[in-house]
Amino acid sequence: MSTLSTTNLKNPSSGSNNIVLDSSGRVLVGTSSARNAGYADPAQVQIEGLGYNSAAQSIIIDSNDTNGPSLNFGKSRGTSLNSNTVVQSGDRLGVIDFAGADGTSLKRGAVIEAYVDGTPGANDMPGRLVFSTTADGTSSPTERMRIRNNGDIDFNGGVAAGWTTSSGGLRIGASATYGVELSNSRPSSGTATQNFLANYHNGTYIGGINTSTTATSFPTSSDYRLKENVAPVSEAVARLQALKPCEFNFKSEPAQRITGFLAHEVQEVLPNAVDGEKDAVDPNGSIKTQCLDHSKLVPLLTAALQEAIAKIESLETRLSALEAA
Repeated sequence: MSTLSTTNLKNPSSGSNNIVLDSSGRVLVGTSSARNAGYADPAQVQIEGLGYNSAAQSIIIDSNDTNGPSLNFGKSRGTSLNSNTVVQSGDRLGVIDFAGADGTSLKRGAVIEAYVDGTPGANDMPGRLVFSTTADGTSSPTERMRIRNNGDIDFNGGVAAGWTTSSGGLRIGASATYGVELSNSRPSSGTATQNFLANYHNGTYIGGINTSTTATSFPTSSDYRLKENVAPVSEAVARLQALKPCEFNFKSEPAQRITGFLAHEVQEVLPNAVDGEKDAVDPNGSIKTQCLDHSKLVPLLTAALQEAIAKIESLETRLSALEAA
């Protein structure tokens, strides 16, 4: 077997080597020494330089049409050049690696990969993208996000249909059973409720989603240190009686009868329970929907019940006095 000799293409003005074809057939631009970039074997084409421009690659197209420049990756299971042997589900179609020097060698810090994501066939090549990063203190990348062939997006561990994960994660589903799925293995059995999603405003925690091994809660801020002008709820029974519970169906679901309220009627009694204005429309004329937060009714219901209990206890006291007379 013949061995290639090193061939240099020199810069005529400086006399330095710009392109080297080394004895292994590698094309080296800006350097004469091949090295790896996070993998065991050096790449067949390498560019290395001492500045941004000398280590950059540009692909530019000049074309009076909708086309743009292209960077193409291809994969075949054939064992000869120009083969078209069909690939299989799970085959990697291409990878973009990002590596940094750790003082000894280049190590992988992040990876973008493309895989076959299903059974391929004639004019049918299902694919997925996988994005990975290397955590601090570890030596190799871990998957953080994947985009599946059906449009589902998994964050931090969604790795299988039906989706169970030991680390917790988020799935945004284009075709999944649920539009958004949250998975959290913590807390383990016997431990306290854990904060799953936290919402902050100007650095202050104002609510979120908490989970235990069996339940989910949706706390919102109620700390006295965030409030002022605190006063008891007045005329709670009268305000409660002003509410107008009703039965109805939504126009999009005529067969489903619901018990509830009309938002604008509640707004007259409890403005903070309703978001939006009555009869508001977008610039295009479509409805700007009013929304009702039913949890805002709870303080009024509690105050009204307390007023009613106080009246009942007063009547019971008077009745006992009459009975004792």
